[in-house]
Amino acid sequence: MYITNIDWDSKDTGLPKEIDIDEIAEYLASETGWCCNSFVVEKGHTEKWLKKETSHILNLISTRIMASIDKMEPDIKLTLEEFIEEYSDEDKKELTTAMGKIIRKGSWYKGFYTEYKNGMFIATNKIKATAKMFVKGNKPLVAISFKDQHCISAKWSDNKLYEGAPYVRYSERYRLYTTEFICPAQEAEAILYKAIRKDDKEEFDTRTIRWSEEPMPFYVVEGQAFVRATSCMQRKAQVSDTIKKFIPNEDGGTNAFGLSFLFWENTLVENYCGVYADEDITEKEINDIIGPYTETVLARELWRQYNAFNAKDKEKALEQAKKKINDLQQWVDDNSEQIIQAAEARFGDLRRAEQHMGFDCGFLYFKYKDPVYAEMFSAASTVNGSAIYRSGEFSIKLPFMTQSTTIKREMASYIKENYTENISYRTVLD
Repeated sequence: MYITNIDWDSKDTGLPKEIDIDEIAEYLASETGWCCNSFVVEKGHTEKWLKKETSHILNLISTRIMASIDKMEPDIKLTLEEFIEEYSDEDKKELTTAMGKIIRKGSWYKGFYTEYKNGMFIATNKIKATAKMFVKGNKPLVAISFKDQHCISAKWSDNKLYEGAPYVRYSERYRLYTTEFICPAQEAEAILYKAIRKDDKEEFDTRTIRWSEEPMPFYVVEGQAFVRATSCMQRKAQVSDTIKKFIPNEDGGTNAFGLSFLFWENTLVENYCGVYADEDITEKEINDIIGPYTETVLARELWRQYNAFNAKDKEKALEQAKKKINDLQQWVDDNSEQIIQAAEARFGDLRRAEQHMGFDCGFLYFKYKDPVYAEMFSAASTVNGSAIYRSGEFSIKLPFMTQSTTIKREMASYIKENYTENISYRTVLD
């Protein structure tokens, strides 16, 4: 099943420290997808036993329920008893009690809502609409069919029909009452977000939509959607601030905040103030994005970061990168007086000068220019908490703390000219 919400309850259970209740709850959610409460161990079983048995049972139940939902079976009910028959009477009682405590909320899957009550898992059909995705001229379109008439936030003009349904575009100003419509895939979420039933004015829950056919991912560059790479997409990608990937939420799952969307929107590439690629980007996607533009900054950065994401011994690279950063920091600390003197030779007293620099607050970043370190810093930047940017840049503590980028550049200039290795620096306004 799929997580509907992550909000761990942290309660003082009075249990021995070696039994981490919150850890058990989090483990169950990550392993089974069920949203779990912390719960009290009443019979004194070990944490290892609880993790193993409860996750095993929930996985068996989830697999059975999902298979039934896939087949659109009308009446889906499972009892906990049939999955714990092999356990002793004492263990059955404990598992039954624990299961009632750990499952906080039900789970959504393909328009069905499954909940657990009194030893029974019941999956209820909540489908209110079906969705179908198709492509017309490399543009992804979505057809939505409601069971009842709905009011959607859309404009329909020129009596345009696709497969008998009105073709609409998102609009905050206009409303259309209909039981079906077709729209550009990237606008479907906005149109549905303000969908209102004619009778009770409730917001439409996208978890109640079921895909009738397997949908496909697509990309949006400069506001234009593409299912497959074209020369137009590749040209736009060179100058676009972002390249987004839309992945259909085929199973109707929810994110960590309990929200469900028709498509999961992922920023695949950011290209302002540096190039940043998503860690899940694939080799095919990079080739589709750059096309014939293989010598551009975008192409070089995408391949560099892709190689960094897939590098081996990232932790070792991080340790080596930290050592190089510490070497520079130590040199700056040892030469702090000379650095301040160099800056004061131009600006005079730095505290007074800082007050007259105007609106130049910002940040200073250093980078080792030696190609030998490029791969090392790239791999290190992909480790969580590394404090190294994807570009290989990093920050250090300067001998004079200031927000002025003008003063920072003067100190950085002295560091660059006198440090024993080849480095570069740049400032970014806040």
